[in-house]
Amino acid sequence: METVDEIALIVIRSGEDELRDTKKRAATPEAAALLAERRRLLATQLLKGMTDGRFDSDPLLTILAGLRRQRLEAEMTSRLLVAYGRKFMRPRPYRLVDLADAMGMSISGLRTVYSGDEIDQVAKVLGRKPNPRVREGENE
Repeated sequence: METVDEIALIVIRSGEDELRDTKKRAATPEAAALLAERRRLLATQLLKGMTDGRFDSDPLLTILAGLRRQRLEAEMTSRLLVAYGRKFMRPRPYRLVDLADAMGMSISGLRTVYSGDEIDQVAKVLGRKPNPRVREGENE
């Protein structure tokens, strides 16, 4: 087995829940075939990227760099959604404790997870200003 195939096995894991038909509680051949095809496509992309010079020729570093980009994007999206939940919801914002729980953070950590920049970005996307009645410390 080549390195790219092993990486594909790790990246596209076969969790028991993914492969089980909820009624039969057994892995379905269709689900297993789909998983195998996804792995084959990933391995092919990694191999092609190595040979045509698009990647640094190291499939592991390529995957890790891609996962880092995804993580940073997910973190930014989370900050924007927290800003939305705290500053733009009507008639009142989400409670800090509920957002902190959903984010897996403490309340004090949640208070600092977003800033005016995120509030401005949400306002621009929505085309409206934040709710003027919402101040930190309110609706904890």
